[in-house]
Amino acid sequence: MIAVVVATEAGCGHDLLERFGTVRRDDPTRMTAEQEGRWVMLAQTDTVAGAYEPEDMERMRERLDEPEFFVLQVSEPSLVADCLRSISSNKTVVVDNDHGWIDDLNAYKQAIDRGEDWLHCANRP
Repeated sequence: MIAVVVATEAGCGHDLLERFGTVRRDDPTRMTAEQEGRWVMLAQTDTVAGAYEPEDMERMRERLDEPEFFVLQVSEPSLVADCLRSISSNKTVVVDNDHGWIDDLNAYKQAIDRGEDWLHCANRP
């Protein structure tokens, strides 16, 4: 399973998927966007914060004062990159690939555009 965490400032994650496709709110903590039969889902979670090592949480807080965490789930693996590309670069968004690389969304977009293996690297490629 692919585990990617997306974090925004508290209260700012409600429109992260609007540029990906038609968005529906499944419940107050989960939204799904569909595009040509494919889907991505962001599920807000409070449990992720407790799983971070102190130094990793510090890296999050360098960019976000009060991070709100979402787990990204997809119907097919290639959609992770498509979803991240669709999120507005005007928002402060931090991404964690679950392999040690925690960075801002734009750094991930650059790695995706360069064709690097951003999903499995421990540090910025």
